[in-house]
Amino acid sequence: MVTAVARNVGFSHSRMLARLGAESETFLDVVDDQLVGSLINPNRSSYRYMLARIYGFEAPVGTAVLQAQNLDAHFARPRIRSGRLAADIIALTISPQEQALLARRHQVPALRSAGEALGWMYVLERLAQRVAPLGRHLYDRLPSELLHAGSYMQSASEHSLFGLGDALDLLTRTTAMADRIAAGANAGFRSLHAWLESTPPWDSF
Repeated sequence: MVTAVARNVGFSHSRMLARLGAESETFLDVVDDQLVGSLINPNRSSYRYMLARIYGFEAPVGTAVLQAQNLDAHFARPRIRSGRLAADIIALTISPQEQALLARRHQVPALRSAGEALGWMYVLERLAQRVAPLGRHLYDRLPSELLHAGSYMQSASEHSLFGLGDALDLLTRTTAMADRIAAGANAGFRSLHAWLESTPPWDSF
């Protein structure tokens, strides 16, 4: 799978990233199957469809994260990429199928603590990290689309993951806090899986 190169990026930098990475690998394998299968032989429509599915999850999660208590919005906001996703989708000229998909609202629970919100932020970051290596694969086949609608792909970086790892390690001074972050991440991955399961596969569009 083309996303495999992102599997272990940055894990040695942070003990909390190492734990979350180990606990989430099965989820990420499922995401690979659910999300990027339509891009093995990509075209403009399948790329746009993938972005729309990511947006349908990221937008409500981003809202919930920014509303979490005791979480620094200045830290969180740059790591939420729903604005980039929306701009990319618009640049690709949204179709009626994506309009119907984006009209749906994925239900995300209220995030009651900074630890829980950081766990969900980890899901967003790992999703971007997992998809980002597709950039070169797509650029070889869709250069114009990536030039004008590739801001989400370009936004994932090791620096962003490391910064999140630093914040996670600062918070995990107790086992209880580490467990709270891990529980948030696990809930986020389950929610992502449920969202992707609820959307139609590319071959039925």
